[in-house]
Amino acid sequence: MTLKVCLECDRELYGRSDKKFCSDQCRNMHNNKVRTKEYFHVRKVNRILLRNRNILMKFYTDSAQKINRRTLQESGYNFCYCTSIQKSLNDEVYYYCYEFGYKNHDKRFLTIVHKENELAN
Repeated sequence: MTLKVCLECDRELYGRSDKKFCSDQCRNMHNNKVRTKEYFHVRKVNRILLRNRNILMKFYTDSAQKINRRTLQESGYNFCYCTSIQKSLNDEVYYYCYEFGYKNHDKRFLTIVHKENELAN
């Protein structure tokens, strides 16, 4: 008969034959370590998306707001990440981070929009 040990702390296990951990604490610590490695990239992308959303929200007023592209870049906006891209009926392309987004006017200026306001049009 082989001796079974806890996957986290290497203590000898007693009880059920399929038991893997000696306590809930060891089980939680082990699973947290596994998830930390598995979801590192997901959490990194989510932080970027949330930062982008907060930046757009900061510059948005009650209506569509025209702004210099450089202003967003200097605030830390990352144009490589968005949650959705939508094309309007008049072929304008909107890039969204959750409910806030923007459309390009030219290379220097863009308009910040709120999705609920745009969907009404």
